[in-house]
Parts: sequence; C-alpha cells; structure tokens
Amino acid sequence: MISYEDKLSKFFPQFDGVVSNRIKIKHLLTHSSGILDYESLIPSSRQVQIKDADVVSLLATENKLYFEPGTEFRYSNSGYCLLSQIIEIVTGAPFELFVTENIFKPLKLKNTYYYNIYSKMPLRALGYALSPSNQVILADQSVTSATKGDGCIYSNIRDFQVWNESLVNNTLFNLFEELQKVQANALPNSPLKYGLGWFFTQQDKTWELYHSGSTSGFSNAVLWLPQKKILMVYLTNLADNHVIEEKIMQVLKAHKVINNTFDFRKALSLTR
Repeated sequence: MISYEDKLSKFFPQFDGVVSNRIKIKHLLTHSSGILDYESLIPSSRQVQIKDADVVSLLATENKLYFEPGTEFRYSNSGYCLLSQIIEIVTGAPFELFVTENIFKPLKLKNTYYYNIYSKMPLRALGYALSPSNQVILADQSVTSATKGDGCIYSNIRDFQVWNESLVNNTLFNLFEELQKVQANALPNSPLKYGLGWFFTQQDKTWELYHSGSTSGFSNAVLWLPQKKILMVYLTNLADNHVIEEKIMQVLKAHKVINNTFDFRKALSLTR
C-alpha cells in the first residue's frame, strides 16, 4: 500500500537520508517537495533520451533542496518521475503497463498510448516548433521528452472526453475528495491551489480546474468547470503555442464564465 504520508526513504534507500526523510508523496503530488529539477542536472553532452529511472539516478547524487518540503510551491517534473518509479517498486510492473491495465483498458481508451521508439500509433501527429527566424521546423522529440511519469502520453479529443467523464462519474476514484486531502498553495495571497495534476480554485461547491504546458513540439491546455458542465481541451503540435488558448480564456473570463479570481496566466507561467 502507498500513503500520501509515505516518505521517499521508504522507496529510495540510495537517496541522502536527510533529504528523503523530509519529502513525502503528498509533496511530490503538489510540487511542494523542493526537490531539484532533473532537467538542470542533465549533462549538456547527453544525446540519449532520459528515462524515469535515470531521473532517480540523477537526483540520488544530490543532497540539497530548493526549500523545506511543504513550505513553498515550485513546479518540478522530477516529482512525477519519482512517482512513476514508486509505482514500479510497489507493483513490480513497468509503469506504462500499470497505467495501461488500470486506466487505459478499463476506460476503453482506444487512441491513447505511451510513446516509445517502438510504438505503433496510427495517425500520430509529429511535433513542430518555430525557429529563431520564425520558420516551422520539426521538433518531435528531445532528451527530456521520453519520461513517462511527467508526460509522454499521446491521445485525442474523444479519448480525453471519456477520461473526463470518468472523473465526473468517479469511475476510478473521486478526484474532489482526493484534492481535499492533497493540495498546496500555488501562489502567495491567492486562492489558486495545485494538486494531482491540476491548478484549481474552489469557492463553496464550485470548482475551476486548469492545466497548461508545452513540451518538445507540442502545447496543450485543459479548462474544466464541472458545475457548469464546461470542458475546454486545447491540443496542438507546435511548441510554446498558447496564443489561441489565451484568447479563449480571456473571452471566457470577460463573459464571467471563469471567476475573476482565477488567474490562468499566472498558472501557465508556473509550469515554465
């Protein structure tokens, strides 16, 4: 069994005890662990893609944190890579297989896959980016785009709708009950919180949930207003492409579909 209160030292004896005895699973799930960004630890000469197990190896050599766990918020993909490895340690199964058997198959997600170099994904969109001269260039993969705990999933709008319906119906778990247990303040003096992969605000029984980001060749965003039965999913195969997303969000906010306290620009900036 895994508990939100479990410490990293339970799973990673190779970590410095002073560090791993202070970080709990709930800190990883809320980006409040203070653990270093693994991207900053990758040698500049590396050309082979980093895997989640490599992230563990990189972090095991460090004995410092950005801040005391639970005291601040700092977005770090390291935490979710560690979480994928905890799943492998506890279940004895590859993380990709665990997710496929416990999420993709039960929900019958027919067009959702984890990427690897051997994947056969029909009609997969390739990723692109803008060059310094504003030309569209192929940018499908990078050294950091193969880790599975913090990404690497390819899907489409139809499957995302099925996933969202599972959250509405509590098919796999009750998201809102879990968010009450696992959350962190994303910004000082702000109602914006983070937990379990969502930036969110909650006023009385009204929730507003959002996430946005960009990786090698791709940008995406999700806005979910469950009480208003509104779901916006924005998927694009161009890196750092948030212009249309921001215009949509501005219109929704101007028409008071989104609460004025919800600052999506700050939420987006926190993932950079």
